[in-house]
Amino acid sequence: MKHIGKSRVFLILQNYIVNRKKGTPTMAEEKETKNPVQSAERIFQVLEMLAEHGEMGLMEISTELGLHKSTVHRLLMSLIYMGYAKQDETTQKYMLSYKIVSMAGKILERTDILQIAKPYMERLSDISGEAVHLVQREGNNILYIYKIEAKVGTIRMVSHVGMVHPMYCSGVGKAIMATLPEKEVKQIWNESIIEKKTDKTITDIDEMMQVLEEVRKNGYALDDEENEEGVRCIAACLHGYSKEVKYAFSISGPVSRMTRERVEELAVDVKKVQEELSREDVLRLNKIHTRYQQAEIEDFIEAYMQDDHMEVKDIDIRDEESFEKLILAYDYSTRRNSKYKVIERDDKLIDNGSYRYPALTFVRRKPKS
Repeated sequence: MKHIGKSRVFLILQNYIVNRKKGTPTMAEEKETKNPVQSAERIFQVLEMLAEHGEMGLMEISTELGLHKSTVHRLLMSLIYMGYAKQDETTQKYMLSYKIVSMAGKILERTDILQIAKPYMERLSDISGEAVHLVQREGNNILYIYKIEAKVGTIRMVSHVGMVHPMYCSGVGKAIMATLPEKEVKQIWNESIIEKKTDKTITDIDEMMQVLEEVRKNGYALDDEENEEGVRCIAACLHGYSKEVKYAFSISGPVSRMTRERVEELAVDVKKVQEELSREDVLRLNKIHTRYQQAEIEDFIEAYMQDDHMEVKDIDIRDEESFEKLILAYDYSTRRNSKYKVIERDDKLIDNGSYRYPALTFVRRKPKS
């Protein structure tokens, strides 16, 4: 029989106590929280089990999930039929196929932040030669969505794209936590399983609060062998279009190369990338690009065109939609294949209360003869 670790027992007891404090749920509440399709719930339980543990036998999965082995067998056969799992012919154990990885990759490819951040992460990789990570906050954890392996040495860290990790024991996690109010930090702490991953892991909330204050003061966070022995990293968060901080990035390497002196040197590059990536205009532009088609932007420009030119002063920039279309019109008009070109006047600014831009004039390009 597979032994349930202390952390799993703690979670089960914690959830039980929390639910008891809230009181017994009514039938209506149970209907709202219970998965309406039980077979779907069970097949995803098997998926998550295999993702967490790797290769497992039929009886192992059956025991762990508390399901009859015939039920588990049907679920596994369904996953194999659809290409999400496979069975080792020698050991007869089951494992996930790479179809899951392929799906995750397609989702990540559509993640706006990746398209913006990749060149910056590559720059940090070239500067440092060390491993570079980009993560996204997922509740009380962080999810690795991009990684560049170190260009020097042969040591490889355990981190990988798709890995979920607690916030409290990572540089990227602390970089995000430092932006949160104290109440939310304590909530994350109380809902996480705090354990000593190394001798240097912070397991005291008061010490963590002091460390987060240092992060705010310095503008970056450190993971000083708190998650992995012999590995040190420097991290910073991204302040984007939304007030909520969702992303952070880091440079990680062995302590033999990531000395205190080198970390201070890399801090300059990390903060520069943070500043450039966090500019609201960049993330905002990327965000609103998905809301409007190019034809809509061309129609917007044409609606204000008079004698083959359009003045920004004719547009009510206090209207959010008009202002967003104006930003995209500017972006579109700077491209070589655009029907228009834009003329900027740095000596005169327009201001909608949140953003300030040079006065702009859009001119229709003359067709090439």
